[in-house]
Amino acid sequence: MIGVLLLIPLTTVLPWGLYEIHHANRALHHFIDLAAAKDYEHAYSESAVELRDFSSYEAFVSNFDNLNRRLGDLKDVDIDSTEVKSHRDGMYATADTWLTFARGSAQFTFVLKKEQGVWKVYSLNEQ
Repeated sequence: MIGVLLLIPLTTVLPWGLYEIHHANRALHHFIDLAAAKDYEHAYSESAVELRDFSSYEAFVSNFDNLNRRLGDLKDVDIDSTEVKSHRDGMYATADTWLTFARGSAQFTFVLKKEQGVWKVYSLNEQ
């Protein structure tokens, strides 16, 4: 009986968590694909409201241009781990990643926020 009680949360919470991680990772891959294509306008418009409030479009583009000058064109993202947490003001996912560029790679942490059912990049920080 105790085993059944322990399995109930695992069979309901675990799939939910994996589902959210999957969708957060898909949103991050989409964001990186837009940035790699230098479609900064689209990437910026699809980011979380808080990111757009904090950073102007010009600053957003400048950050990616600086990375491209330093490391070459952005090629891919390798997501090491993603953790999803629910807070009182919404759901957040933290993804530890390596971004691959033409001349090297850099470690980044991305935070995504779920807004109206859609995962969006909330912040990004080079480590």
